[in-house]
Formats: sequence, C-alpha cells, structure tokens
Amino acid sequence: MSIIWSEVSTDVIDRAEKIMRRHHSELLGEVSIGFVFRSQAVFSMGKLVLAKIAKVPPKLMPFMKYDLIVWIAEDQYSKLSSEQRDALIDHELCHIEYDSVDEKLSLVGHDIEEFHEIIARYGAWNSSLQYLTTHAEQLQLPISSKNTDNAEALVGSVADGLEISMMDSVEAGS
Repeated sequence: MSIIWSEVSTDVIDRAEKIMRRHHSELLGEVSIGFVFRSQAVFSMGKLVLAKIAKVPPKLMPFMKYDLIVWIAEDQYSKLSSEQRDALIDHELCHIEYDSVDEKLSLVGHDIEEFHEIIARYGAWNSSLQYLTTHAEQLQLPISSKNTDNAEALVGSVADGLEISMMDSVEAGS
C-alpha cells in the first residue's frame, strides 16, 4: 500500500503550540515548523518510527514557508494517549537546536541511546544512563515494562529525504 500524506489535525497543531510555549520558548518567533501526517509508521533498523523531523532542503526553501517539517505516523498517533501524543511531539521538538546569536538552526541526536541487552547486563553503566535513572527515581517517573512498547516506538531519527504533500504548520511565535 502506498503512503498517503495529509494535513495534520488541529490536535497536533494545538499540542505543538502548547509544548513550544512551555518547553521550547527559544524557538518562538525564530523557527517555522510544518507538520504533516504520514498514513503509516515506518520501520527503521528494526524499530517502529512514529515521527521524524527534517530541515527543509535549501532547493525547496523558495517554495515553502517552513524551516523544518515534522511527519507523524497517523496510524500510530491515533492509538496514543494524550500524554503519549505530547511526548511524541515534544520528542521531535527536542531535536531542534537554535543559536539566536548566529541565527543557526541545526538538528541534534538523542541524549541517551543504548541496547536493551547492555542495560540488562550492566545497568546504568555510563553517565547518560545514570542521569536518566537518577532523575526518573527523583521525579518518580513511571519506568516499567508497561511503558516500554510505546517508549521504544517514540524513538525517531532525522530524515534524510523529504516527501511532502499537504501540511499544516505551527508558525513559531504566532
């Protein structure tokens, strides 16, 4: 079955705006982000990917009003709880780094990345994993087996290519 691209729901836009105001205020008025639904999630390196963020390529900039595009897998988004939807959108926004002095926009990787087997064998063996476990315990965050299926699915990576049909946007600052 071919992939269908479509406008995101107002739910996505409203959530993104709320999350940006709350956690990513440095982007407001500086970065323009478009959102688009992809009909189906994709598997990458054996993992279900629910969303990806990408910089709009320079050759498309004259035709678009966005600096970045986030695609969200509609088939999986519809199954997520409200909190999981917020986490997914916030996760993608965390990939954005904006230097207001140099007006430089870049995408960054994940703070923590590890294999399940290594954690099972050695525990929180590095500083990133130690930070995670310490803060999860302090905040009493729900780290349990019931959350691992969805947590694993929330891992995204920067898109190499960009296919866009119709989209809606969050104009940072509007």
